[in-house]
Amino acid sequence: MHRLYVIPTLLINIVIIAIPALLTIMLAFFDWDGISAPQFVGLGNFLALWSDGVFWIALRNNLIWTLIFLTIPIGMGLLAATMMLVARRGSNFFRSSIFSP
Repeated sequence: MHRLYVIPTLLINIVIIAIPALLTIMLAFFDWDGISAPQFVGLGNFLALWSDGVFWIALRNNLIWTLIFLTIPIGMGLLAATMMLVARRGSNFFRSSIFSP
């Protein structure tokens, strides 16, 4: 009986995440302009992508941004946590300023 509470969240996740993801994977194998009927091209889209130089530049830029925006905020969070543990004077101020909305 207690598992029934999960059903609405599961349905929302299926509708918002799973169905669009499956449709995206399916459409990756078609050449479609959004108006005419889709043409099946198989792995042709992927071969064109791998041979495109702009793709590799975009992939490199995305990896750089991902590394920057994963490491810097995590480091800042660890620094703030360390400051809250180490600080004797003003520790209540640090805690209240970080935990307040």
